[in-house]
Amino acid sequence: MSEIEFRLERTPVEESDDEVQHDDIPTGKCIAPVLDKKLKNYKAMEGVPVTFTCKIVGVPPPKVYWFKDGKQILKKNIHYQKIREGDGTCSLYIESTTGDDDGNYTVMAANPQGRISCSGHLIVQSGPPPSRLTPIQSQRVRARIQEVEGEQTQERFFRPHFLQAPGDMMSHEGRLCRLDCKVSGLPNPELMWLVNGRPIYPDLNHKMLVRENGIHSLVIDPLTQNDAGTYTCIASNKAGQSSFSLELKVVGELAAASSAQWHQSIPAPMRKAPRASSRYAALTDQGLDIKSAFSTSDTSPILFASSPPEANLESEEL
Repeated sequence: MSEIEFRLERTPVEESDDEVQHDDIPTGKCIAPVLDKKLKNYKAMEGVPVTFTCKIVGVPPPKVYWFKDGKQILKKNIHYQKIREGDGTCSLYIESTTGDDDGNYTVMAANPQGRISCSGHLIVQSGPPPSRLTPIQSQRVRARIQEVEGEQTQERFFRPHFLQAPGDMMSHEGRLCRLDCKVSGLPNPELMWLVNGRPIYPDLNHKMLVRENGIHSLVIDPLTQNDAGTYTCIASNKAGQSSFSLELKVVGELAAASSAQWHQSIPAPMRKAPRASSRYAALTDQGLDIKSAFSTSDTSPILFASSPPEANLESEEL
């Protein structure tokens, strides 16, 4: 099966019969197809229905191709029913298996960023024909199917839409980093986080949380240099998918340490001079040169008259 997948991912294929178009590539970061859920192997009796199911996401949404033993299953082959939902779930349905259905089944997804594929094996065993339903049982089944179909026609779906999304970020190594977003949609969308195009799975350092107010968070603790890169969040439900991307830069411990040094290099504030103990000293502190103002060429002190200014004026008139 791995050889079939290797060949299919490198050879031309017939046009996909799904409704996805890549004429208008969305702005922002593109992500190659990612398999969120792979095909399984099955063993079934003849006449029993079988459904191969997988989940594929990508930006833009990938086109999907189905193959049996390396040969593409085209739309005109009514023995197989291909189903695709907006959240990326893709199914190949066989209503009644026969011996010819025994073999390897491969699904391939492609968008302008690349291709990806996975395979599952079906073993069909011969046996007694399945028991047929009585007319009354058949009538009840048909009534139930009609009832379920009536319920489904009333159900409404809304494509995911991000109400809140983070922009480019820079965080310090060794600290906690949290990416928060809020998304709407009906039914409630499922979120998938990727870094540099690779899915992020929960582990000791990476956790995905959902709060009561509908905020989805990717928590990285502690942050390392390996966590730097392009982060993409893809929200998907039955109605479709939406995504956003951001760049996360990680500042190393050395750079952060050389930055506390910068704060420590600020000079301490100057101390105030002690208050002067005399009137002349206070004037000197205010910029007046008292000593030069009262000094003369003669070493003897200057004597000032103690009479008021009015007395001096009278003596001049006389």
